[in-house]
Amino acid sequence: MATPIKRVCIRAASRPAIPPSFTTAAARHASSQPADPDSLPPLDLASLPSLAHADLQSHRELRALARKTTWEMPLLASLRRPFQPPTTAQPLRWRYTTYMGEVHPASRKVVLEFSPKDLEGMTEKAALKMAKLAGARWDPVKEVMKISCESFETQAMNKKFLVDTTRRLVKEALNEEGDAFEDVPLDTRHVTNKRMLKRQKGLVKARLRRKDGGTGFPEEWKLTDERRRELAERRGEVAKLEAPEMQALEAPSEEGEESEMHVEDGEVAMQASAQPQVEATPAISGLDAIERALELRDKEKAAEPVVVEARTPLAKGKPTRGGIPLRGRGR
Repeated sequence: MATPIKRVCIRAASRPAIPPSFTTAAARHASSQPADPDSLPPLDLASLPSLAHADLQSHRELRALARKTTWEMPLLASLRRPFQPPTTAQPLRWRYTTYMGEVHPASRKVVLEFSPKDLEGMTEKAALKMAKLAGARWDPVKEVMKISCESFETQAMNKKFLVDTTRRLVKEALNEEGDAFEDVPLDTRHVTNKRMLKRQKGLVKARLRRKDGGTGFPEEWKLTDERRRELAERRGEVAKLEAPEMQALEAPSEEGEESEMHVEDGEVAMQASAQPQVEATPAISGLDAIERALELRDKEKAAEPVVVEARTPLAKGKPTRGGIPLRGRGR
């Protein structure tokens, strides 16, 4: 009996499975025409779910943009203006970040870029001083100074701060009475990193080594004859100013004159000495003080009473609990 049943199971398994149909429509309606849209019941928008309303809203936005592209975008051609490059009277280049009406914390940032050589009245000496004052904000490869600000809430306030900072830099650079920082070399470590050198294929390194001849040692730090004479003069002036103080310290202390008591007509007159008396005190050795402190500590320990701790004597033999020996604890 097992063999015929096995054959039936194999035949049933080898036949393709036909998925069951869950439709309620009869076969005679399959070839009929679709229903007329006018005969359908009206659509109730209030009964649509939230996802359907979101889909309809996206379709409305796309159609609004399509209408704007078709009818309003061509009208912008009347507002176009030809490009005019900035003149020498406009050396400052401003950069803003806009998110097209969206409120974003990064939209208040303002970036200012300019070249000191393009500023009016700026000489090479003043431009070099300005680059030293700017520090890492100076790019020696592009010869451009870049300053940014986002500390304030609006773009106008950040721009005002950048304008004031630039004015102070220019004023200090053009001030000939102040320090020119001639003995301070121009710091270019912020651009001479390995990644930039590899990306620029050695151009940065070549431009930065034009002045020092490829040695890497700043020219301002080299000790010349003029610099030696200047240092010697400064040391001489400092020595002259410190000479009276050194003589006063090296001079021996003079003993004050003894005061004399004179009694004239019942009055006592005291003639004070010109200088106060200075008594010579013996030097105190730190080793003696340490030894005395150790002796005092030993005496205090010896005076303290000795307290003997009372200990409970241990029982002899193997430890037990209720007469049962404990394994592993008597070893």
